[in-house]
Parts: sequence; structure tokens; C-alpha cells
Amino acid sequence: MPSREHTRCSVCSGAGKNNIASPAVICAYCGGKGTSHLNSDLTCGVCKGKGVVSVSSKNIQMCPSCSGKGRERGAGLPCSVCKGTGVIPE
Repeated sequence: MPSREHTRCSVCSGAGKNNIASPAVICAYCGGKGTSHLNSDLTCGVCKGKGVVSVSSKNIQMCPSCSGKGRERGAGLPCSVCKGTGVIPE
């Protein structure tokens, strides 16, 4: 498995807080959640949507990543409109 480098938060740039300019309104695209709704359910990358994985040439088992559903919850990427803050300037 390739190593992952630590990346900065795309919302606060690693500061741990985010300043919101007022007046601001709740983002209509994400409903104020700050995450993109397009990432809610994605095809499982382990089983490629089949729900099962091959253990050996003859045996298959239910996919441990998606529990056999073939889809898994998204990564919760930040909303592209409000940049993950949940609000936009008025």
C-alpha cells in the first residue's frame, strides 16, 4: 500500500478554525453540512460494486469493506460551493 503524506485541511488550511465573514447564509448546495452530497454513496473500491471478493481461485466471500452492498459511504469531501464551511457570504 502506498504511503500517505499528511495533507492540510482544505477548509481551514491546518489552522483548526475558520473565520466566517458576516453576513453569511447557510449554503443551499450542502444544506449547511459543509460536505458534498455527491460523495454520499460511492461504488466500493475493494469489490468494484460486486459485493464479494475472491479469497482464492475457488472461494469468494462477502466484501469486508462494504459488507456486501457494493457501495460505501463517501469520503465526505468538502462542498465545492462553500469550501466546507457550510455558509456562504450573502
